[in-house]
Amino acid sequence: MMNISLYNQGNPIWRDKLLSPTSLTMGGYGCYISSVAMILSNFVIFDDPGRVRDKLVAVKGLNSEGMLTYDGLERAFSGVYFNERVYTENDPSGNFLKMDMTTAVDNIKRLIDYGMPPILCVDNVGYDGIPDHAVVGKDYQDGRNGLVTDFLINNPDGGREQWFSERYGDPMKKLYGYVSIIGSPVSFKDDKNSRLGQAVYKLVQANRGVNTKLNIKEALSVILKPQISGLDKP
Repeated sequence: MMNISLYNQGNPIWRDKLLSPTSLTMGGYGCYISSVAMILSNFVIFDDPGRVRDKLVAVKGLNSEGMLTYDGLERAFSGVYFNERVYTENDPSGNFLKMDMTTAVDNIKRLIDYGMPPILCVDNVGYDGIPDHAVVGKDYQDGRNGLVTDFLINNPDGGREQWFSERYGDPMKKLYGYVSIIGSPVSFKDDKNSRLGQAVYKLVQANRGVNTKLNIKEALSVILKPQISGLDKP
């Protein structure tokens, strides 16, 4: 299990901070920023949700509705990159391509293995089937044939560690999407994949033109020769 920070969006230290340029507050609508703060702790960035909000506001990283923008995240935190926003087939909107649940859950499992804890999109208010909240996935429970049956989450609503099913029900039915953010991980679900997680990060850097040759060489040394370090093959 990854050792990442646990934050409550309603903490009095930052709950009244505004999601500028709006009048929305961190306490009411800061689940996404609080989830990002938790993820950043696994990339050795120990800013609490209030400081994450401050840095985003400073670079105009929130849009007119107070929502975090991915380019704003990258401006505020050097070396951290937005990877993807995925909508699953459970999502009720009609405007996006939807990923089937088996693929989505397998992708989330792989992100956790590689030390890239994803943000999971859930229905937290009203249980009306409309996604309105963000939590962080940090571990999973395998069932038969290695299929994930549950996710251990950090929930910014109250600052709780809990199983997905405990609060939201079956992930295969109640997971509406996920967001992956790439950084240099320091904590992993298990030790055997730790260097693979570093390789993923180095390949992302190479793709963005950062020390390209060096990062590709270092990443390939891990991916192509896993037997040297006792890693499972990817």
